[in-house]
This record gives sequence, structure tokens and C-alpha cells, in this order.
Amino acid sequence: MKIGILGYGTVASGLVDIIDNNKDKRALYKKVKSINSDVEVIDYICPNKVQTYKSLDIGKHKSLVKNIYAFLQFPVRKYKNNIFANEISQMYKISNNKYENNQDISKDYKKWDKVICGSDQIWNHDNTKFDTTYLLDFIKEDNKKISYAASFGLSDIDDKYKAKYTELLNKIENLSVREVRGKEIVKELTNRDSQVVLDPTLLLNKEEWIEFAQSIPQNEKYVLIYTLGRNKEVDKQAEIISKKLGCKVVKIATDALDFVSKYKCVIPNPQQYVDLINNAACVVTDSFHGTIFSVNLNVPFYTVLKSTNKRNSRITGILDIVGLSDRVIYDRAKDIEITSINYLEVNKKLDNERLKSINFLTNSLNNFINDKDMVINEV
Repeated sequence: MKIGILGYGTVASGLVDIIDNNKDKRALYKKVKSINSDVEVIDYICPNKVQTYKSLDIGKHKSLVKNIYAFLQFPVRKYKNNIFANEISQMYKISNNKYENNQDISKDYKKWDKVICGSDQIWNHDNTKFDTTYLLDFIKEDNKKISYAASFGLSDIDDKYKAKYTELLNKIENLSVREVRGKEIVKELTNRDSQVVLDPTLLLNKEEWIEFAQSIPQNEKYVLIYTLGRNKEVDKQAEIISKKLGCKVVKIATDALDFVSKYKCVIPNPQQYVDLINNAACVVTDSFHGTIFSVNLNVPFYTVLKSTNKRNSRITGILDIVGLSDRVIYDRAKDIEITSINYLEVNKKLDNERLKSINFLTNSLNNFINDKDMVINEV
């Protein structure tokens, strides 16, 4: 059977945020491939995200200053996209056709006997401008549809989208989400139960990620900053912690301006990203993946969040599950007492959730698997 995975990033155009999205892709691809060896990533480009992923992101801004700023980001964005393109070519089987809109992919839906949509915020109507491709509306048969760890990334759905969400969610036979709030939203919209499963990166355990890692040597111990954008409170928190621990600060660069900061900045490939987290004395982040990689690799961490951010649920949800809610710092950097984490207990909870998630994926696929191909469709 041929199975497709539809995810959040594009394939051919590359990703600005190479780190977050490519790890999702690798983990889900690898796990599905272990269940059935014939797997491919569907090369779909969300029309509303194409500009976001371009290396030269100018022209869309009304302000001259913002366009100049975007121009200055070109070297970093280009470098990240080149890393992504290299990863894609080496690690994945990609669909022969590249799809640029819903109509194009609808013409080929019969190529796949099963399609998996996931993960990340593929159901976030703000991010995709409500691209219903990620709700698998191009697949005509309901029994071909699986959602794995799909995320709304929002606490509430805008009223104008609710009817369409209800219609399309009801047509996904094997339905799983990434957060408890996502499960509640599905229930509110459809009166259906869905299963909360782990983010794909957590399908692989610490040992599997360490095997994947590539060393990026540091001469002394360090606190690692990883943010989704420029975040002064994360920087301040990292400085507070680094002074207490007596070590330097290393930052994963998000844009060109980071390289004129006082920190040592790096742009790692995904393998080096894993190594940087694994060897950090502490990770300070505002990122979902920065948080869960720290947990999975058993590294001390603190996550700095804005209490007013309606997207916090995907981070707080997984931390609630593993009993690490106290690692969140809200709104402003604080002079905290650095405490250790009992990862023995955390790992027991995480292993239990990992087994349930793998079982969901395996059972969803095995309902239909035979001697045909398998396909994975990612954003």
C-alpha cells in the first residue's frame, strides 16, 4: 500500500525554520518506514507559505525599513534553505510531482492508498490561511485518511471556520492530535474522540537521536539559547543562568543580527542541532521543539513564555504530561534557583506516551497495509 505524509513545511522551496520542521519530517518518516519500507514525502507547497520560505523575502512589506531588514536576512535564510535542500535530497523519498495548490494534488490523490497529515500546526487557520489540503479534502475516500499529531496551535477556532472544520474532521477516519486542547476542539466541533499522541520527534528515543547527531565541538560548557525569533527575555534568562553555572552562552542564530550580538552564534544543521542540545549545561528557549528535545535528551532547560500567548498550549500540554510544568518562566526573566530534573520519572511517563503513540500509528497503518507501497505527505 502506498502511504503519503502531508506536513507543514514545503519540500522544494525549502524552509526558513530548517531546525523545527525538518526534525518532524525525519522522525515521522523514519517511524513509518520502520512499519512499511516503501514511503515517500509528498512535495506540496502551501500557496500561502511560499513567500515565507523564500530566501529573499522582500517586496511584501509596506515599510522601507522592513524591506531593508528582510534584505539583510538573505545570507542566513539562503544558508538555512541550502541546508534543508541537502537534507531532503539525502534522507527522503520525495513524490515525483510537486504540487502547488489543492487542485493539482487532487488530480493525483489515487496514487496514495493512505495519507498521513502531520504534524505541527497544520490546522492553524492563521498560519495557512485555512488551507484545507491539510485536512485531506483532496482525498475522496475517508478510510484513506490519518492525522498524526496534528495541531491547531490555537486555543480557540474562529467562528467563520468552524463549519468547514467540522465537515472535514469528520471525514478523517484515524484521528489524532498533539495537544489536550486539540482533542477538546475536535470534540467540540465533531463530538468525536481523538487520541492525543506525541510530536513525531518524540517517536524516536534519546539513543536514536544521539545516533543521528553530528558533533559541533565546544571548548567549554555552555548555556544554549534557541528561540523562534528575537526574544530579549530568553536572552536575559540565559545570561542569569550562565552566570550561576559559570559558563558561556551559545545561541542558535535566527537572523543576521544575531551575529553582531555578544553571544557565540551558530547555524547548525539538524544533526548538529541535536548535538548542541545534548551537550548543553542548560537550554533556554521559547520553542516547542527546543523544549521537547531538551526533555527527550534529558537536558536541564527552562522555557520562557508570554502568559498572554494563545499558542502556549502545545508546550504546556506536553510538560503537564511529563510533570515538568515548573520549568516554564512566564513573561520576564527571573533570578531563579536552578533546580535539577528527575529524568528517571520523566522518562517513564514519556516512554509510556511513546508506546501509545507508536501503537496508534502502527494500528492506523496496518488496517490497510498489504504488499503495495506506502506514502508520507508532509507540509
